Amino acid sequence: MILKPLISINIPIFNCEDYLLRCLNSVKEQTYKNIEIVLVNDCTKDNSVIIANTFIMENPELKVKLIQHEENQGLSVVRNTGIDASVGDYIFFLDSDDTITKDCIEELVNTANDTEAEVIIGQNKWINTFNNTEKDFGFPTLAPKDFYSDNLSILEAYCKDFFPTTSWNKLFKREFILNNNISFQNLNSCNDLYFSYFALSLARKISIQIGRASC
Repeated sequence: MILKPLISINIPIFNCEDYLLRCLNSVKEQTYKNIEIVLVNDCTKDNSVIIANTFIMENPELKVKLIQHEENQGLSVVRNTGIDASVGDYIFFLDSDDTITKDCIEELVNTANDTEAEVIIGQNKWINTFNNTEKDFGFPTLAPKDFYSDNLSILEAYCKDFFPTTSWNKLFKREFILNNNISFQNLNSCNDLYFSYFALSLARKISIQIGRASC
């Protein structure tokens, strides 16, 4: 039996009108379909919410939540709001000015099903929005193996920069995040670094996609 876990894709909304539709369309075009989109509006000052609402109306077949903050609270709080609103088996963080390849979620889910890892780390592609050039492995994953099954080796790989410390190229098991009270800290910078560190310091199994860029 092939498992089709629900994936919650969390996208922040704040002054992203030039990129948001492109981001949402990349989610809509995923080959993997058991997805919910969790949008969190952090009091954007542009037309991003209008774009989001239009997308929702034009795509009634998609599961989309749009959550409104009453005041601007910053990205870390937005991410935590998204976690709280997610009901998927796994959570994927996607920035509103980024896109994902069509098979990104399918590839990550296949790896999750095969390994039962708490964190699955994908490769990524760098796209220069000024001149539309692309480069595989913009933030390269350099790990010498694709599976780690003990906490000490995971931390060693983290400390050796074998993979990016960003939150956006990873699939996280939601139960793992909730059971360990892992959240984004309200810091001026390095929020992803701290979140990834807390997650990986507690993980018992992680899997890494070493091949081509998938996210």
